[in-house]
Amino acid sequence: MDKKQKKISLVKDPHTESVTLFNWSFDAEAIRLVLAKIIIIDEHPFSMVEKEGLRGFMSVSCPQFVSNVPSRFTVARHCKKLYCCERDALKMTLKSLKSRIALTTDCWTSIQNLNYLCLTAIS
Repeated sequence: MDKKQKKISLVKDPHTESVTLFNWSFDAEAIRLVLAKIIIIDEHPFSMVEKEGLRGFMSVSCPQFVSNVPSRFTVARHCKKLYCCERDALKMTLKSLKSRIALTTDCWTSIQNLNYLCLTAIS
């Protein structure tokens, strides 16, 4: 089997119940990027990639990636790279604005002892 050959995949949209047919090919870099986003968004530790649960899930969902799962240090570098890209994009957006922006912050702790930080921007 040619590893560069694309595979056909069906995806069902849960909102419209429509089914879309598209070509799919294994892209380890795209999977690493999504893995970094999962760790950031869901606030998982970097060591999550070394756990048996994730490796078991990946062996079923994407067997090609199991041998390519990055270490926690590599995932940390991917997260920092993602942060730098987002930071630079935000800087470019703010530079392109014609008006000035005033930033203010507020910190508080909820009754459940959860800490919050709010950043407000006014133009």
